[in-house]
Amino acid sequence: MMYFVAALVAGCLALYAGAYWFLKNPVLFAAAPVPAAAKAEAGRLRAHVEFLAARQPARAMHNIDALNAAADYVEAQFRQAGCQPRRQTFDVGGIDYPNIVCSMGPRDSPRVVIGGHYDVAGDHNPGADDNASAVAGVLELARLINAAKPDLKHRLDL
Repeated sequence: MMYFVAALVAGCLALYAGAYWFLKNPVLFAAAPVPAAAKAEAGRLRAHVEFLAARQPARAMHNIDALNAAADYVEAQFRQAGCQPRRQTFDVGGIDYPNIVCSMGPRDSPRVVIGGHYDVAGDHNPGADDNASAVAGVLELARLINAAKPDLKHRLDL
């Protein structure tokens, strides 16, 4: 049992180290300088989180109107960022739920997926520090990539 715990801890540390390296040494973009104007904007991030977290009723799977309003918001923000978003729907119990996907870069190259989920669990959960903040980050990333116009080596699905 002790060896299992040690292996688990070592695996987690290796995963953390790999994620840290990747974030410090991104391999998605060519070595083009990023324009000074292409910086994350705290006001935009806050506005995205506030819009999503303030939805009432909460954007849970049984509150279809609230969930669809959140999906429409994400789709509109991707469009505003210069993407051509598409809806990828899946059926659960006879109800279609959409993923909103914004793809950038070469279509036939290896794919990198960066995502966040805009739904919440439960009626009284604003989902601000997990769901909405991840979506806000993805939306701001789409805007920044469009502003920087890097030469993407991989397909990027947001």
